Amino acid sequence: MSLEAASRLIAVTFSGWLNVTIPDAGRDARRFLVEPIAADVFVAGTFLPTDCAAARDGRCLLERLQHLQPLTGMDLAPMLTRDQLHSHAISAPAFGPISRNLKVQELFKGLNLFAPVLGNPNVSCMRELHDLHRVWALVRAHEAGARGGLEYRRIVFSRLEFRWLAPHPPLSLLDPQVLWVPSGQNVNGVNDRHAVMHRSHADAYFGRWQQLPLALALALALALALALTLALAPTRWQLLLSEHLLRHVDLASATHIGPEQFLALVLEQARPQPIRPGFFPNVAYLASNPHPSLSLSLSLALALSLSLSLSLTLSRWRSSPAARTRTAASLGRAATPSRAG
Repeated sequence: MSLEAASRLIAVTFSGWLNVTIPDAGRDARRFLVEPIAADVFVAGTFLPTDCAAARDGRCLLERLQHLQPLTGMDLAPMLTRDQLHSHAISAPAFGPISRNLKVQELFKGLNLFAPVLGNPNVSCMRELHDLHRVWALVRAHEAGARGGLEYRRIVFSRLEFRWLAPHPPLSLLDPQVLWVPSGQNVNGVNDRHAVMHRSHADAYFGRWQQLPLALALALALALALALTLALAPTRWQLLLSEHLLRHVDLASATHIGPEQFLALVLEQARPQPIRPGFFPNVAYLASNPHPSLSLSLSLALALSLSLSLSLTLSRWRSSPAARTRTAASLGRAATPSRAG
């Protein structure tokens, strides 16, 4: 590994189905996200058998990432089938009580923790958790291997479908003790489409899928019982499939919460202390939405203005000690940690 590669302190991760709208084959993401923060890139993609005509290995979809290259880590795997998801779901102790008490008509768009097995069959909540687990495994394997145990300092998760309107805010201006998400999209829970986090927060964020072997599960239960400050908090996937789920959230709530509320729950339950979410100006929107609403358009225009202002302020900050004080005050208005949790 080169000295330049070893010096990179940030990893940007993407996951999910590759046969989606990816603006300019990843050029947007590289120009406005990867390059401004000097990051390594990891992708855990999935494919359907029908995505590449006669070839059933999904490799034709890699053309959709040609301008996101180079990739530090890449994993391409078949999308989990409904039967595979059902097998995982029925292994969860909480699945039975939740499925018996679930009232689909009371759910927002049919979203719930076990979709598409329960609720809306056209959403992929469980698949998203699995893909997060896969991309995080790529990062950890690279840290342990090619980086010789050197961990990244900051981890970013984002969506391949984002169309970026301005560069991502500099991470140096975002408090590493806070998990940062875009503003304007946190109505109920925590936005799960983009996040900037410290390396120490990443296990909780990405590990929502992983099911611990029995020995580790027993060790986790013991650690929780003893309230050890170094104990691993249950991740979203571990919590989903464990007997602890209905201890952390009552049954009535568990039949109604969606993935973003589940993320908020995991952040609140993190140990040794809760992970606090914060919000920075939104500078991207999902290209898969061809007709953004007027309010979204106005929000994006405001985000663009804020981002440009932030860039100019940073330039002045670098050249003037007096400007550093003004930058701190300005940032306090533009990028605001949540007081919740």
